[in-house]
Amino acid sequence: MSGASPLVAARRAADAGSPPSDPARGADFARGAAPGRKATSPRHRFSAYGLVYDSDLPAPWAEPAPAGAPVDATVRLGPVRGPTHPERADSAWTVESPTEAYCDWEGLRLRVSDGARIGVEIGPGATLEMAMVHLGYAASTVLLHQRGAMPLHAAGAAGPAGGALLLGESGAGKSPFAAMMARGDWALAGDDTIALDLAPGRPVGLHRAMRTARLFADSARAIDAVATGAPVGSAAGASAPAAFGPSGPAAFGPSGPAASGASGPAASGAFGPAASGAPVLAAGQGMGKGVRALSDPAGRLVWPAPLRAVFTLEWLHPSDAPLELERLPTLAALSALRRGIGRPEIPRQMGLDGAYFRLLARVAAEVPVFALRRPRDFAAAEAAVALARRTVERLAPAPHPSDNQGALT
Repeated sequence: MSGASPLVAARRAADAGSPPSDPARGADFARGAAPGRKATSPRHRFSAYGLVYDSDLPAPWAEPAPAGAPVDATVRLGPVRGPTHPERADSAWTVESPTEAYCDWEGLRLRVSDGARIGVEIGPGATLEMAMVHLGYAASTVLLHQRGAMPLHAAGAAGPAGGALLLGESGAGKSPFAAMMARGDWALAGDDTIALDLAPGRPVGLHRAMRTARLFADSARAIDAVATGAPVGSAAGASAPAAFGPSGPAAFGPSGPAASGASGPAASGAFGPAASGAPVLAAGQGMGKGVRALSDPAGRLVWPAPLRAVFTLEWLHPSDAPLELERLPTLAALSALRRGIGRPEIPRQMGLDGAYFRLLARVAAEVPVFALRRPRDFAAAEAAVALARRTVERLAPAPHPSDNQGALT
């Protein structure tokens, strides 16, 4: 398997019933079940959204679960019971009750039950890669709703001073913005779905969802160019447009330079690992974007990180317009947060609107919410990211020896 990407190694190992030969990636991919085959033991244990999963599927987007941590959710491969009333299916997910939901997505069948179990059946036309991505994004969102955990369609990052939550409409550039924040002593919290720690009696916290970001190819190249100081569109960021945000579904993953084990600027950037991360899954497997693993800081952040600020990302025109940072009043902040609820039709059918409104009101009351407006131009992105990070650091209280939440260890 020399020269094969981690994903290819995982597929081959799954088909052969043995772990991949790459020891550096073995913990992520070992003994993943192939489509139509029963998983072999040991299974995968990983952490995401403040939960511990015990899974038949590998999860390269998640980090390993702490040793001995109790399991909150199980993921099992095998036949999945179809919808009770198929004639009522009017969206990707059919909510049968507050504790049962079913989805059939291009041959991939998913059932989420009791906020604790996810069933996965990889049918004709579906792939292991598709199942891995949908487990992390779609199925986990439904699982969180069943637990009343209010998942948000958002991105986030955290540093030693605390965390930042990024809201915005689809196309607002949340994923590349979060990827750019997650540099130095900062780490990615998630790029599409975020869960907050809203336990009574402690500050609002930012759980880590995943260590990967889904990025369009041109966004990934532009992030790498900005990080290395190269002009966007230069050799280091070749063919990357100036637009900040999604502009096309080109594949960027196992078919790119890193898939063959290539090194040098094309694969790792001019000054070390690529700022946009190493490819994990190609665009067609990442719901239109390539899934890329970002590097964590040398020290390890403690999750959940205290949430210091919420930023709603908006575009400014023209491209040379100055940055704008405006703190929103409580009602506007509450409205922005409410628009950020992930797959809002699902909690509505579960009767969670009232409970979620109370949770959102708490967040709006305790955490400052800002509108961050910046030009749609990667040349201006670095300044916007720096402004967001400075805001988080400014809002952090003075360090206290007994408070290690969000601290580097």
